Amino acid sequence: MSKNPIAKALHGLRREVAWVGLFSFVANLLALTPALYSLQIMDRVMVYRNEFTLLTITAIVLLLYAVASASEWLRSRLMIRMSVRLDELLNQGVFRGIFDAYLKRPDSRSVTAMNDLTQLRQFLAGQGLFAMFDAPWTPIYIAILYVMHPVLGYSAISLALLSTLIAVLGQRQSARLARDMQESQDEHATYLQSKLKNIEIVESLGMGRGIYLQWEQRYLVFVKANEAMQSKMRLFHGVSRYLGQLQGSLILAVAALLMIERELSLGAMVAATMIMGQATRPFGMLAASWSQFLQARLAFRELSDLIEQASEHEGEHRADTIEGAISVRRLSAFANDRSAAVLDQLTFDVSPGECLAIVGSSGAGKSTLARVLLGIWPDTRGYLAVDGVEVAQWDRENLGQFMGYVPQQVQLFDASVAENICRMGEPDSDAVVDAARRAAAHELILRLPQGYETRLADQGVSLSGGQRQRIGLARALYGRPRIVVMDEPNTHLDDQGLAALVLILKRLKEEACTVLLIVHQEALLTYADRVLKLDQGRIVYDGDAKVYRAEGATS
Repeated sequence: MSKNPIAKALHGLRREVAWVGLFSFVANLLALTPALYSLQIMDRVMVYRNEFTLLTITAIVLLLYAVASASEWLRSRLMIRMSVRLDELLNQGVFRGIFDAYLKRPDSRSVTAMNDLTQLRQFLAGQGLFAMFDAPWTPIYIAILYVMHPVLGYSAISLALLSTLIAVLGQRQSARLARDMQESQDEHATYLQSKLKNIEIVESLGMGRGIYLQWEQRYLVFVKANEAMQSKMRLFHGVSRYLGQLQGSLILAVAALLMIERELSLGAMVAATMIMGQATRPFGMLAASWSQFLQARLAFRELSDLIEQASEHEGEHRADTIEGAISVRRLSAFANDRSAAVLDQLTFDVSPGECLAIVGSSGAGKSTLARVLLGIWPDTRGYLAVDGVEVAQWDRENLGQFMGYVPQQVQLFDASVAENICRMGEPDSDAVVDAARRAAAHELILRLPQGYETRLADQGVSLSGGQRQRIGLARALYGRPRIVVMDEPNTHLDDQGLAALVLILKRLKEEACTVLLIVHQEALLTYADRVLKLDQGRIVYDGDAKVYRAEGATS
């Protein structure tokens, strides 16, 4: 079985596919009913003028029409159910893949992956897939025409080959244009989305015009690509429609000629035209849904890559608790926009319960090191382990519950205060209040309009910087983690907040929690056991914090 994640999901739907195939078999077999009915009417009823035969045949045909309609309806329902089931099987993997890809490259087209999943689901429930199930019947219909008369069979083969040739040429021409259009669409949409995140700065500094001009350049590329795609598709549809009309008329002409030569009956002539219409019907359906097919094929490829790449980074190691030991060996970190390493060959250990202060000038790599230690930096090389297990081997959800993180800019989500503190899970009231109290944010939260149930706007814009920072601290302390990383946690804090931060550091030390503290101000070094100083991504000092302060080293 294929390793492709979507192919695996489709393999899980093989039972439904088998039923769709069965109903397609019935529907296509009964599609011959009108032709056979015409044949019987023309060559039997009209000749022998038997009313009973007419009534009997008509009754049978009505029953067969009902069965054919039921088969069509049932396979439509099954395909809709298959598309929904496929979505259920893939949406979690796509969701995780979006996060993984966006973490590596924020400007990637992963943000549109859910649209790709929608396109794939709609294709499975659409007419295009019907055509794929019906297409194998084309040779059968042609064989029936050949049995009726070899000339009809050869004519049908020639027309079918011509339709196939047009379809292949159209696919080759349209596939590249569809890919270019999709890429340009994703680029202009992602660009606009990234600027909307900073809408306040854009509006306050009058940057709208400049950003519009840059967006317009990307948008015009999409418009031109879309125009080229639509023009090609219109041409393809026009040729396909002309060919469809031509096929019916040519078969009718050939059948009429054979009838004139007395090699074919009138009923057979009418039946041949109907059968040829059924033989070419899948080509017409494919032509009508060709653009949807191209988009679905592109979505299939993109989603497969997205899910596969995300699954490659999924660890399986789990633990009920951790001690908090960190080991780093020859660790380097790289950024896409820099040729030199951001962090270069770092080696150090952090013991459980130790408070390590990371200092250095701006651009030294402190924040990068924090993200590397959390396992969220996209491009690293070397060895990084928690409790002797490499971070890449850990189940991220499991490891994350033992870790706390306070970034420089605390980002809160469009949810309640309680949901933000409990990390968007099911709120545990006692644990939420405990984390808030430990972060000295309990009283602050109670003063909000609905207390812990107060809903915050995206990124907490309804709160001050200090309030966001305090709630961010509470989130980091939720569940009493064993490793806490704080990246300049005193940013935005007032005197009361600084006092709370000092109390937090003391409590974490008493609880033997491993703390990684990135600081600029020497005052916070008082609570550190050890100092690690970086300069241009290299370790230039690693020693006792008291000795560091006594030597008067600057951060």
